[in-house]
Amino acid sequence: MIARIIRRRLKRKMNKKLLTALLIPLMIMPMMSFAYAHWSDTVTKKYKLRPGTVEIHIIEWHIDKTTSYDINCNGRIIGDELQIIPVYDEDKEVIDLWIKADPIFPCWELEFKMLVHVKGRLAVRFEKPTIVIAGPYETDPCFEAIKPTDPGYESYNWTGQKFDAKPWFTYKCQMFAHTAQVPPCTAKPCYDKSHYTTTAAPTEFRYKPCESILIWQYLHLKQEVLPDWPEDRLQKMLSCHWLRIDFEIEATNEVGPEWGSVGEEYNTTWVPYEDP
Repeated sequence: MIARIIRRRLKRKMNKKLLTALLIPLMIMPMMSFAYAHWSDTVTKKYKLRPGTVEIHIIEWHIDKTTSYDINCNGRIIGDELQIIPVYDEDKEVIDLWIKADPIFPCWELEFKMLVHVKGRLAVRFEKPTIVIAGPYETDPCFEAIKPTDPGYESYNWTGQKFDAKPWFTYKCQMFAHTAQVPPCTAKPCYDKSHYTTTAAPTEFRYKPCESILIWQYLHLKQEVLPDWPEDRLQKMLSCHWLRIDFEIEATNEVGPEWGSVGEEYNTTWVPYEDP
């Protein structure tokens, strides 16, 4: 009986120790939560970015000289023997000009200008034009892209004003940038071709949005090139055939360090807080 009572007392003492061991962590947990609780606030800076675009288009063109003549005696040459077909993009802007001359003949000439405008919101630099020549074709090649497998295919990167693309065919090209005027010209774009007098080599200048470049081209079919291309050989090769010439100029984005959409004030000056 005594032993039983002792065991019961020992059991009760053990229960109190166990209870104490369980209660201590429960009491500590609220204290830990209080220690890590705090108030907070934040400031944020949010960005909304929209990339600009590189876009150029042809805003005007003009035939300065041609030796094409009125073969069907209908009183007109432009739009008949010499056709200029504009190609539009989805914004109704001219991005290509297709020129068809039929017929051409020994000593035929064409002098042509076009004004190319920087339409996009990014400054550009014009690369060296690519000139691809092919032919003669036996059938009308239309205006499909010239392929390396086409007869007489040759491709050039234009590096100067003049080169003989073929021994019997001369092609000239020149680009002109807008020249500063007195008083300053404020027209954007400027359509006055007399303002474009600064000779511009490819990649030489940077053109900002709303600026333009004037491109002059000259084509000449020679009558003969002795000794390799006498007149009778040229006539046999070219008569009733077609020639193709593609001129492509590419504009690439380039923003210089001297200007941008952010003024120097915000590059060098801290902007103080102002009570709204």
